[in-house]
Amino acid sequence: MTDNKYNNEIDNWYIDQIILERKKYFLFTNSKTLFSFFTYFGTTKEIRNFAQIFLSFYTEQLTRSFGHNYIGKAKDIQNSKLNTFGKTNSRSILGSMNDFKLNAKSRVINNGLNTEILNSINYYTNQMPMGALKYKTLFEIHKISLNVTK
Repeated sequence: MTDNKYNNEIDNWYIDQIILERKKYFLFTNSKTLFSFFTYFGTTKEIRNFAQIFLSFYTEQLTRSFGHNYIGKAKDIQNSKLNTFGKTNSRSILGSMNDFKLNAKSRVINNGLNTEILNSINYYTNQMPMGALKYKTLFEIHKISLNVTK
């Protein structure tokens, strides 16, 4: 999680805050693959353990997306660059994140917000084909970047 606009590595994540039903959620988006997920950070204690909780949620998303526990990649990220956090500074990625947030808000307005809906939002966000990725899904690109075989 770096502040370098041109850093396009698999370990580089952008973060944006979104308010859903008066609660703070964070949208994490990978700079290379645009693989994204929303998580709830409710308490100050959770925010203080931001890096550890990110790794926990990322591992959970890898498990949900690839059907097995892919802890190795999360540990690689933990051992590499997970020491700085920065604002989104790429216009292309910021535009994609705004689209993801708009989709999430629309879904919450129509269906409410609970764990099942949040998991569904995360799943369908990563199944969206993106023009910036030559109309491949975020899931496909992230899978290739992680060298995950299924």
